[in-house]
Amino acid sequence: MRRLEAMGTYTDDEINRLARGGKQRGQIAGVGRFESGGASGSGGCGDEEEGVDHQDDEDEDGDGDT
Repeated sequence: MRRLEAMGTYTDDEINRLARGGKQRGQIAGVGRFESGGASGSGGCGDEEEGVDHQDDEDEDGDGDT
C-alpha cells in the first residue's frame, strides 16, 4: 500500500479499494447483498397498536393503585 502512495497516481479511495481487494461493505461471501439497520421495511411483529408500551396495568408496588 505504501508503494501505491509513493507513486502518487492513485487517490485515497482507489488505494483503499485496492487494499481491501475490491470487497464492498454490505456483502457477506456466499450470501449476497443485505441491508443493515432494519431497512427491510419490517415493523417488528406487527400485531400491536401504535403506542402500546408493553406493560401490563398491574399494581407493581402493592399499594392498590395501578
